[in-house]
Amino acid sequence: MALRAILSFIVATVMLNHPTTAQVTNVNPDSDQPVLTNIGALPPEFNASQARGINTQGHVVGSLILREEANHAFLYRNGEMMDLGVLPSGTFSDAYAVNERDQVVGTALFSFPIPPGGRFFHAFIWDKGVMTDIGLLRPGGHSHAYAINNRGQVVGDAGDHAFLYYQGVMTDLGTLGGSTSKAVAINEAGAIVGNSTLADGSKHAFLYWQGVMTDLGTLGGANSIASSINNLGQIVGTSQLADGTSHGFLYQSGQMIDLTTLPNGQDISSAIWINDVGQILCDGFVYESGRVVSFSAPLPPDNLIFVFATQINNRGQIPGWILPIKQAGVLNINELAESQQ
Repeated sequence: MALRAILSFIVATVMLNHPTTAQVTNVNPDSDQPVLTNIGALPPEFNASQARGINTQGHVVGSLILREEANHAFLYRNGEMMDLGVLPSGTFSDAYAVNERDQVVGTALFSFPIPPGGRFFHAFIWDKGVMTDIGLLRPGGHSHAYAINNRGQVVGDAGDHAFLYYQGVMTDLGTLGGSTSKAVAINEAGAIVGNSTLADGSKHAFLYWQGVMTDLGTLGGANSIASSINNLGQIVGTSQLADGTSHGFLYQSGQMIDLTTLPNGQDISSAIWINDVGQILCDGFVYESGRVVSFSAPLPPDNLIFVFATQINNRGQIPGWILPIKQAGVLNINELAESQQ
């Protein structure tokens, strides 16, 4: 077990709960269901927002944007957006993930009185109106929380090492022989994926399961990273090939599969997320069983562009950013696919 943080804070969040005027900007004419929904922001303080995480209920988390280092994490559910606030003496927070219990994790800026002007990012968990600083593996440095499962297990990085935080204890997951590691996703069984450096300085994707960190290897190149694991144990990420180019991969049954070798997978240079249905979120499109559904083109009728997609839930909902209006949004890839038929 790793050392708990010397300084740890629990702060009741002063929530600003406001109904927002979520706007459906694109509708599937065959089902009358929304394809793209703008969930808005909290005026007048925040004039922009960005969505980063979503659960299967469609509850969304992300960042309300004011200015650099002055953003606030938000939770959007049932048509209401909540400002989750910041840690004491801080001005910034950002949420990355939310589970089915509406527990939210992310990172927040905290200013220490000693040394003067010392400012660090600390991982947090927000639960039922309370934002808790979950601290560090050892004194000093930063920590970030990237994912949480329904048991409340949180993963991220603190200092230079990946961590698992559960029931008040932060555990150092170690490395693959190098000096750094980072955990980015966890499934309901507690299997964790991320990346770690090796002794030679290269970076490899890993699976951490039952206390053991396993090197997933590469597609022939020097480096790889894992970005997501679903509840079937399927892992996706990105790997270099021997020629230095990057391809998305699917890792299952002990084998790393180059997604470009699958039907219609030739353009998959990276893989971001995989849900339990087997839909793989890539850069500007979703890949599923040989079918590619693209969302890279402007969406009618307002020619809005959906970017910075980070996750896809089991209902095909994807959180992201709508341009040029700079608002958080949710794209339903299943409805988009139907509307394109």
